[in-house]
Amino acid sequence: MGFSGFVETTSFTLIAVFVARLGAEVVAGHRVIANLHALMFMMPLSLGIATLVLVGHSAGARDWSRARATALTGMAVASALAVLFGLAVWFGRETIVATYSPDPAVQTIALGLIGYSAVFLVFDAAHTLASFSLRGFKVSFIPMLIHVVSFWGVGLAGGWWLAFRGIGTWLAPMGAAGFWLMALLATALALALVGWLLVRVTRRHIEEARATETAP
Repeated sequence: MGFSGFVETTSFTLIAVFVARLGAEVVAGHRVIANLHALMFMMPLSLGIATLVLVGHSAGARDWSRARATALTGMAVASALAVLFGLAVWFGRETIVATYSPDPAVQTIALGLIGYSAVFLVFDAAHTLASFSLRGFKVSFIPMLIHVVSFWGVGLAGGWWLAFRGIGTWLAPMGAAGFWLMALLATALALALVGWLLVRVTRRHIEEARATETAP
């Protein structure tokens, strides 16, 4: 669990180090959106911690159906709130960015990234709840491997490539937007894999419990 958190945190914070070569305005614009995203992320993080406790209680009581229902409810609530947060940020983006910085160059960079953050939050919220729910089932090693591949491999390495290399003649280097795009895709990949794992784990526990109940 600790190493998973380390991977997620470093994959995001190291972006600021890599984009430093693009200039102070780009770093500042990135940090505006990074800080805004961190503030919004407190919602799914808090719900994730609460869901982890409830799933753990249900799993400890071997009430697997309730544990699954709790995990799915947490994911649904977090995702719905993330959509609302994202829409609020998108429609109020100019006012929000202007609150952070009066510099037009910084505002331009930040406004170019805020759309990625709004969509990113939805995937991030659902992924966070799925990961924390799995911890309630005492499943943490495979999610850690998924996070390493997704966030360090796809997100950080892929973001660096898009930011500074692009894709041949099809896509020019994207700058900071390349990191945000790949972070979004990395989180979507992590959500798909962790969500699939959550479904398998819950289904296995429920089937085993039913088999035990029907055994002579």
